[in-house]
Amino acid sequence: MLQIATYIGPSVIHGIGLFAQKPISKGTVVWEFVEGIDHYLSDETMATLPQTAVDFIHFYFYRSKLTGQYVLLGDNDRFTNHSYHPNVGGPTSLFPHREGGIALRDISPGEELTSDYSSFDADFYHYADLYPRERAKIPVRVLRHKQTRHIHS
Repeated sequence: MLQIATYIGPSVIHGIGLFAQKPISKGTVVWEFVEGIDHYLSDETMATLPQTAVDFIHFYFYRSKLTGQYVLLGDNDRFTNHSYHPNVGGPTSLFPHREGGIALRDISPGEELTSDYSSFDADFYHYADLYPRERAKIPVRVLRHKQTRHIHS
């Protein structure tokens, strides 16, 4: 759940983005997993769902490197866009048993919040080629084994 004031708006990165409403100081907790707002789904649960639900999950969830489960962000954090140079990230020492992220530097009001999906999404390299401006940073062997997947928005 977001721990700071934000709003959603048009993004130059991808469609809709998440923006800081107020200044955010480096080190401030921006998001952390809150049971009841955010949700985990296991592979076993995924296997019982209709394809339309699985498609929705592949668009809005990510597979956690920490738990191996799919994570649904229950608030507007799902509009955080990807960047290899993010302003939000999560040192695992701060969140050893749960998902979370902090401001990696000072963030100004109106600035889009970004995170590096590859740092927390175990399935990132299956859809990383959807980011053509940064494609050169992805190992070629990974791109050969890609799956069709939508960008998290």
